Amino acid sequence: MSEEFTDLPLVTFKTLKNTELGALAVERTEDGGIVLRDVLKKVTESMLTSYPPTWLGKWTPNRAALRYSQDEIAGRDFKQFDGGQALDEAALLALVK
Repeated sequence: MSEEFTDLPLVTFKTLKNTELGALAVERTEDGGIVLRDVLKKVTESMLTSYPPTWLGKWTPNRAALRYSQDEIAGRDFKQFDGGQALDEAALLALVK
């Protein structure tokens, strides 16, 4: 299996289309928004036409980063990957490095 499947996200979140993504890092922007770096997507059954079955459930690279304004942070259903604890904006920002 490729090494790209060894990363696990720090946080998971939902897009507006309800797709679950993960991110390895969270950064704060000067205007109060956030940038999610090294975004990952979990291989689902519907993706198995593009991926081998052994990759089902693995996190794969999706994009370099996503930026959300402060207004867009709400409703993204942020969770800590390790344990699944829901994260409000303050808890999410506490993960900023």
